[in-house]
Amino acid sequence: MTANGDRNGGIEPAPAVGGEDLHLEVARLRELVAVAETAIKALQDRCEDLEEYRAHLGRLCIASAQLHESEDPAESLRNLQDVLVNLIGTEQIAIWSMAADGRGLELRASQGIEAGPWRTVAVGEGVVGKTVSSGEIAMPTPAGAGQPSLCIPLVLGRRVVGAVAVFRLLPHRSGFGPLDQDVFRLVSRQAAFALCCAGGAWCAARRARDA
Repeated sequence: MTANGDRNGGIEPAPAVGGEDLHLEVARLRELVAVAETAIKALQDRCEDLEEYRAHLGRLCIASAQLHESEDPAESLRNLQDVLVNLIGTEQIAIWSMAADGRGLELRASQGIEAGPWRTVAVGEGVVGKTVSSGEIAMPTPAGAGQPSLCIPLVLGRRVVGAVAVFRLLPHRSGFGPLDQDVFRLVSRQAAFALCCAGGAWCAARRARDA
């Protein structure tokens, strides 16, 4: 063994790292840190989305329970109005049931609009009437002055027994988002079921679509 080896305990010294190599290593580590920070941000965003959706599902459950909590027709209508105000964000709404002859709609409740022109609506005419004919949710863009910006058919099974229209959103609502589609479906199906179970004019609406 050489004298030099004896002095270092038999271990060869590591080669000196030049300045250029250090710069490369620092750059590589910075890239890894940037990738890690991006991944962490993505996970944080995902957690926030999941939390928002969890809260959204909670609101839907509460709204569903509210729609079904009464067997009184008038109270069922008020419950539906509350759901529309709180989940959709509007104070201008109208709710119709199908007329006994199945040819038109009869206004059962309204809020924040002039009810007169909307007391009866012919099936197949205008946004509301066409929504009933198609059984599809309609969102006219842009909505005409004094016309609904959203129309939801009230569907029992495969039958349309009425309709709900939203005319204008509250100022804090700039428009509808993807989560609103869940609310529209809730109103379309569960509100129709709850109202028909409550009876009254909705029994005639159900018979009209059976004919």
